Amino acid sequence: MDKVRGFIFGCIIGFLIWHIQAWAYPIGYNELIAVEDAEEYMEERYVDIPIEVSDVCEKYGEEYGIMPEIGKALVWRESRCTDATNGKCQGYAQINVGVHKDRMKKLGVTDIHDIDGNIHVAFDILSDGYKNTESISKALDIYNGNGKNGKSKYAKEILKVAYCLDRTGGD
Repeated sequence: MDKVRGFIFGCIIGFLIWHIQAWAYPIGYNELIAVEDAEEYMEERYVDIPIEVSDVCEKYGEEYGIMPEIGKALVWRESRCTDATNGKCQGYAQINVGVHKDRMKKLGVTDIHDIDGNIHVAFDILSDGYKNTESISKALDIYNGNGKNGKSKYAKEILKVAYCLDRTGGD
């Protein structure tokens, strides 16, 4: 009977340790450590994240439990951190207002060109994608309309930039 109790106790402790470790890192961290060729990729690019973009990404990264560097890399990839319009996609994170009208209403976002509202919608989209796939690279593909295989050039590019931002302090 003591062996059975010991086994059950060990399983419970192992389960708790595994969950504590999973909670200790924000969403995306585990996928960043597997990024290949990030430094080489970044040598060819200049990535400058303005403080206002960085601050908003830090805010929503904390709220959603997603690495802020992923949000910063996404905004850099989508608009080079500017309030741009490209067809139906608008703002820093290139949100398609027609597709995300209900989400904007739910979040109280009335101006998609407001940096806070735009990035808030982006983190909410990523969070939903992550909840459905349990993979930030797959969530990025959903964000970009590439399905959800997580292997697109788009997702890999964002993860490479995020990896380097994480290693250099995020800005």
